[in-house]
Amino acid sequence: MQENAFGNFIKKHRLKHNIKQSTLAKYVDTDQGTISRIENGLQEPSLNQLYLLQKYLNFSLDNFFKNYKKS
Repeated sequence: MQENAFGNFIKKHRLKHNIKQSTLAKYVDTDQGTISRIENGLQEPSLNQLYLLQKYLNFSLDNFFKNYKKS
């Protein structure tokens, strides 16, 4: 998998649900710039942000890590 696997994964799920970065940022209690940096691999989310991202975008962290291991 690519070096920015997590950021790409977040972006894919955000776009799949037709959610803007600014909308996601409000739910995660951050700003749009932070979401952009996470998606571009320039910043890692905090544990709380990670929890909220997976909850809001409806994905399983188990699923992400299983896919990550395969690459």
